[in-house]
Amino acid sequence: MDKITKSMMDEFMNDYNINTTQESDIFEMFCNYCILSRERSDADQLDINDIEEVTTGGKDDTGLDGMIILVDGKLLNTKEEVDELKKRASVKVSFIFVQSKTSDSFIKEDIGYFGDGALSFFANFLQGQQTSLFEENNKKLGNQKIREKSELATQLLTSCISKLEPMPTCKLYYITTSFRHINQNNLAYFNRKKKLIEETHIFGNVQIYPLRARDIQDFYRSTKLKVQAVIEFASHVSLLKIEGIKQSYIGTLPFSEFRKLIIDDTLEKVKPVILDDNVRGFKGKDNDVNKDIDNTLTSGHLDRFSILNNGITIVSKSISRVANTFTLKDYQIVNGCQTSNILCNRKDIEGINNLHVPVKIIEPDENRDDIVIEIIKATNFQTQVEKEALVALEKASKFSKGLEEHYKSFGEESSRLYYERQPGQYIGTNIPKNRIVSIKNQLKVFAAMFLDEPHRALGYSGSLIKDIGTKIFCDNHHPSPYYTSSLAHYKLKNQFSKNPKYRKYQYHLLMALKYFILKKDCPKPNNLRIDDSCNTINIVLDDPQQFTRYLDKAISTIECLDNTWGSIEARDTFKLQVVTEELIKKLFVAEF
Repeated sequence: MDKITKSMMDEFMNDYNINTTQESDIFEMFCNYCILSRERSDADQLDINDIEEVTTGGKDDTGLDGMIILVDGKLLNTKEEVDELKKRASVKVSFIFVQSKTSDSFIKEDIGYFGDGALSFFANFLQGQQTSLFEENNKKLGNQKIREKSELATQLLTSCISKLEPMPTCKLYYITTSFRHINQNNLAYFNRKKKLIEETHIFGNVQIYPLRARDIQDFYRSTKLKVQAVIEFASHVSLLKIEGIKQSYIGTLPFSEFRKLIIDDTLEKVKPVILDDNVRGFKGKDNDVNKDIDNTLTSGHLDRFSILNNGITIVSKSISRVANTFTLKDYQIVNGCQTSNILCNRKDIEGINNLHVPVKIIEPDENRDDIVIEIIKATNFQTQVEKEALVALEKASKFSKGLEEHYKSFGEESSRLYYERQPGQYIGTNIPKNRIVSIKNQLKVFAAMFLDEPHRALGYSGSLIKDIGTKIFCDNHHPSPYYTSSLAHYKLKNQFSKNPKYRKYQYHLLMALKYFILKKDCPKPNNLRIDDSCNTINIVLDDPQQFTRYLDKAISTIECLDNTWGSIEARDTFKLQVVTEELIKKLFVAEF
């Protein structure tokens, strides 16, 4: 393996505090991280749990070192999330398989094993068709993790079959540390495996990516860069000075320029990250508004687009301008998710580059999140956005400002945690990823530790967003339990790097630690005593010997749970509220 790839892997391990020593295992996680970062729409929110979730390599992996299921660009992990998808009008699904080899060439046998593994992954779904394809592959489902993901895929395809629009995409990334391109014989063999997958008739599109060392290096470099685009914006007008706004412009962009803002040409999809601040996910082509947009594009009346479309609103942290050349850094499309996705889907139709897109480009003053929230609310109230999503966004923003300052009050910059109140705000810095606490993770660890709801933290995170302003991020809450829950989770993750088997009940451990350290007496987050209680917990967390003693006690208590509701070896067991309630009973009678 070359020195550059090794150096990147070392940096990746440091970012996520990974202690694995086997080079092939590290390379698998490294590759899965790089692919996940390029494919996932909220790539800047990745954490070690996500990376380990999609890493399936090991014994009986059927050639699948990584398996990723994305729905509308977001990682799908649980059956509860599939139940939520049933409520949608349409869903966009991608199945992504990764094979990572620390070899200096592409090997035909490994390519074949990889292709067969991807094919056998869908054996459960194909069973009803009684095809020869199923007969050949139904006994090759692989290890427990792959089987669980296969069952999840079967549930998704079965229950949402009428909502899949477009038909699912299947991508196969075969990665080596070679610097040579794949030869024509191996490529032809890879294409034969691709054809077999196409013949399942599950997918609208099957793509193969034989990647070399230089390719995966480029993928990794892109994770370290902030989003940036340079466009020619000739048809624009500068808006008058507005309080809280540094500069703003309105006009139209030809699609040939607009595509530079939204499309990742390598993946041929909307760029990850740029829609993080958009409160609406893509609703698919069956949505009435999106049908109208698509009809305009396919009807031959591209010249009408600029007068029929409400336009795109872009908020950028930095806008540099030389004449009509604009450089946007760290920008977000806060309104226009539907338009951007439909345009990306139709990017190759004849005459598209002559289409003009109405756009507003805004650079707020520094630290004027209130202005950004007002922009998002104003532009999105013109469409059918769920009101609670906008209310949650505003409340989270107000509370997060004070929370970020609270985090800054602990320790030196090199050793403290960093609360990420704005998606991607630490991209391009030297801060290790495992020290950054996203809003999503903050919701989970706080709910687990201080609301006694670890089962919800393991499930669909969207349900916790609905609690913002009522149970989480409340105006009368002290910031201390939020920081303490993140610190406790950080300490746990360090332990899991040595023994990851406890990760499946990590959130239950947070709750158990709280009760043991505080001797079962924990005030509510709005109680004045909570600061002292959190300080008591923090002291234990910062003392390795004390922390280990309490953690061992918490683990042994959880492992003494009976199997009435399922084995503790199964992750789904800990998603049950009744298991949380039973654990609390045991914590209150346990001696320490």
